[in-house]
Amino acid sequence: MKTNSKTVLAIDVGAHARDRMGKKKWRKHAVDVIERLRAALEPQEVLLGGGNSEHLDKLPKGCRLGDNADAFVGGFKMWANRTAYNRPIRKSA
Repeated sequence: MKTNSKTVLAIDVGAHARDRMGKKKWRKHAVDVIERLRAALEPQEVLLGGGNSEHLDKLPKGCRLGDNADAFVGGFKMWANRTAYNRPIRKSA
């Protein structure tokens, strides 16, 4: 994943990147980005949504397709029941 401090993730794997790279190269790049984010954030599951997710042939392990609205529902559930996700929230000092 070639990126710099000025790169915005949506631009890096968005429609313009897909058009610029071509579908085959973009798919490999998008999967690489997803796998790196999974490694860094360690989520239980990744919900991929939006228009570009339908262009992925095979989803990375631990990922599923969903609607953008599903992400909001999942986020609300996570915050409402933090213990279910075994992720304590750190309080700032």
